[in-house]
Amino acid sequence: MSTFVRRFRGFCFAALAWSATWTVLGAIFRIVWRTEAGLGFPTLRMILGTGLSWAFPGFIGGAAFALFLTLDERHRLDDWTMRSLGVRGATGAAIVPFIALVFHSLTTGHAFIGVLPMIAQYTVAGALCATGSFLLARRAPSSPESELRAVELSAQAT
Repeated sequence: MSTFVRRFRGFCFAALAWSATWTVLGAIFRIVWRTEAGLGFPTLRMILGTGLSWAFPGFIGGAAFALFLTLDERHRLDDWTMRSLGVRGATGAAIVPFIALVFHSLTTGHAFIGVLPMIAQYTVAGALCATGSFLLARRAPSSPESELRAVELSAQAT
């Protein structure tokens, strides 16, 4: 399988996996971390609506995370640390909504300070997904193709 196809497949999988995970995280955040003052405990409809509304930002965050990993050009899982991947996940999850909010604020003149808690939630969700992805990838058995590639890379290094 070519490098482009393998990277594209990983890119799509990361975006879809993050989308599904963020749906669950959005529902959990709606229950635990309520951002609206004066509202009581959220109803089931509010919880499900929030969970589903987090699917698209999760897809974008997963895609940004996969893009960061692709641009980094590290070839082995052992080259990354959990902290560096957590930072990349948090950045990938927060950068797109933050840019959109700044653009909206500049074009309309409205302040976006009220949605900063949402950006904080996206940042936490991105860091959680990135570290979770890292832990899952480390547990996965390596394929013979990846082991052969690791041997080739170490032979090139010497």
